[in-house]
Amino acid sequence: MVEAARLAEAVDLLPLGRLPAGTLERLAARLSRRVELACHVLSSADVPVRRIPNRDQLDAAALLEAVEARAASDTRLLVGVAAEDIAVPLFTFVFGLARQG
Repeated sequence: MVEAARLAEAVDLLPLGRLPAGTLERLAARLSRRVELACHVLSSADVPVRRIPNRDQLDAAALLEAVEARAASDTRLLVGVAAEDIAVPLFTFVFGLARQG
């Protein structure tokens, strides 16, 4: 992400679901020191939540599509932070899902 950050002017953190108070603010502070960019916490997203059938997990691909739909600029990195476990149908867990561009 450090390399990608050189092409961006800022990082926006988008909460997906309810996170404990202060979580994203602490993450934004640490991340901004690491990538040397301003990091902003956006207001909570009202995104459609799709669960993987027969599993108590959110569909990571559906969340990625919802986050991408909210991207407002090519010069800002948008990072969705989920409050719940995410996965894709093929795997029982993922740490994250991304698409460049």
